[in-house]
Amino acid sequence: MIYFPESCRGAIFDMDGTLLDSMHIWEQVDIDFLAAHGRTFTKEYGANLKTLDFRQSAVYTIDLFGLAMTPAEVIAEWDALALAKYRDELPAKPHAVSYLRELRSKGIRIALATVAPERYYAPALKRTGLLPYFDVIVGPDDFPTGKNSPELFIHTAACMRLKPEECLVYEDTLTAAETAKKGGFPVCAVYDPASEADFPRMQQSFPYSLMDFQSGIRLNCR
Repeated sequence: MIYFPESCRGAIFDMDGTLLDSMHIWEQVDIDFLAAHGRTFTKEYGANLKTLDFRQSAVYTIDLFGLAMTPAEVIAEWDALALAKYRDELPAKPHAVSYLRELRSKGIRIALATVAPERYYAPALKRTGLLPYFDVIVGPDDFPTGKNSPELFIHTAACMRLKPEECLVYEDTLTAAETAKKGGFPVCAVYDPASEADFPRMQQSFPYSLMDFQSGIRLNCR
């Protein structure tokens, strides 16, 4: 039996990097996009994109590689490449489905709070078998504030008719986890290779952590 805090009646999961093994996707999208246009991806280019939004990234890419394209055309190609990966390729984290099944058997309400649009998350959740376990799904089409403020998490808890302190939030990135904490939520830090450097700090900052879904939650020493 997996451990789940007795004080919590609900679980709010992030998707990318938490339930799906997907944090590498955008680098692969960049690699595939550039290869299709006869260009080569570099780590420096990838690092620079992390500081830019979508349109800024498109403009930067056009200027750097001398592409005869508009920003809208670049973004449309990126979107199509990403959509295909969510629809056809990205796997769930090992044992994620059985973990949600066991939470459901305990009577825990389960929600997804993601910044990925529905056209990404819907096919991925259906294909991986995760979809049936969610009582509530909140994405950017439903609540567009993102995870820079706790309002997305607060709205998700309200949809489950629960208070923030009654919902354990599972997040793999330090920024999103800190945002949830500011909203009054207990947080479980989820390990993902993409955010490995931040994981020790997350273990120190939040009451719970999860290395993998088979092992389940551990209580952090604080």
